[in-house]
Amino acid sequence: MKKTVRSLIDSKKPFIGTFMQFPSVELTEMFAYTGFDFLIMDMEHGLIDHKDVLEMVRACELHDTAAMIRVPNVDEEKIKKALDMGASGILVAGVHSYEDAVNAVKFAKFKPMGGHGTGIGGSRTDGCSDCAGGNSQCEKNSERSWKTLCFLF
Repeated sequence: MKKTVRSLIDSKKPFIGTFMQFPSVELTEMFAYTGFDFLIMDMEHGLIDHKDVLEMVRACELHDTAAMIRVPNVDEEKIKKALDMGASGILVAGVHSYEDAVNAVKFAKFKPMGGHGTGIGGSRTDGCSDCAGGNSQCEKNSERSWKTLCFLF
């Protein structure tokens, strides 16, 4: 089973992680290999772009380390892309109002719980398609929404 931020919290055991601000798959693998439970790819203050994040998330997966992505603001496209790249948790900075908070969570949750759909190929993390495919897809998306955590600050 893939380690996720939700599984770390549900284990009720202490866990440790750190921020990654430099676009380096090698550093990501090194931190993951040394035993960090989660790594946060920082797209707000770091020098990391979408291509870098995808490779860094893959490195986390290779070493059973939960991947989180910090996005700079409540931006629907950035939040959805972070999830599509395989993050099990999103840190959303720049949340200044109740409306920002509601939108951030809506963008981070899959249909029917939120506004994030998945394409024909599904997202990287579970391969589910849009809820229009029937109840089983909605159940799969609801489970995915439960596993995906959205932290606001």
